[in-house]
Amino acid sequence: MEFPAFGGSHVVCGLRRHGRGMSDDLFCLKVLNVSRTAEQSDVLRRAASLCSAPVEIDDADTSLGAASVAASIARGAFDVVFVDLEIPRPTLQKLLDGAHASGSNPLAIFVGPSDARTRAVLTHGLDIDGGLLRPIDPDQATALLESCVRARLQCRALIVDDSSTVRSVIRKVVQASRYRLTVDEAVDGAAAIEMTSRERFDIVFLNCNMPGIDGFAALDAIRNSNPDGGW
Repeated sequence: MEFPAFGGSHVVCGLRRHGRGMSDDLFCLKVLNVSRTAEQSDVLRRAASLCSAPVEIDDADTSLGAASVAASIARGAFDVVFVDLEIPRPTLQKLLDGAHASGSNPLAIFVGPSDARTRAVLTHGLDIDGGLLRPIDPDQATALLESCVRARLQCRALIVDDSSTVRSVIRKVVQASRYRLTVDEAVDGAAAIEMTSRERFDIVFLNCNMPGIDGFAALDAIRNSNPDGGW
């Protein structure tokens, strides 16, 4: 996987395909479903049963009102909140504010009508992380939950660049993402090869144009030294 990088340089990203560690064996994705219909809950529960990781789904009591549900989101340790787009927009905003106020910073997923084909229409201009269209396809719902699992798992990232400035910029970008990343740094390809031989990393960002061992050569060496690592 390759990305354009900063300052005219080029970055290669090595991504471990199956990057779950021992601590992830205890991981359970906590989902709050906010809907006025049982259909949405039923589909999500069927989709959750097919996920590779345990998924726990709670249904919010919408009869208590928007303020109460928003407060429960803010207090709860949810990873994902699914919200029915048929809920009035002011209420949606309150629920989203509750998610933003939560220490767990859950992903916000909206479920909208089948004719909502664009992000702007689907979200009513709200800041969300994803969406499902009705009628909900169980396979798509399962795939979305799997993506949420990957987003919430703790991952280790290694940034490899001979420039401390570039390393600092990339660190700020990845740490500002919605992924839970622990970031380490290496000053060149040789250091990256040595670090990945003795430590586990899920993502490695490599500058292609480093002196000595460049990013492409370093990635080949990392793959060769970790043949079963999923790189």
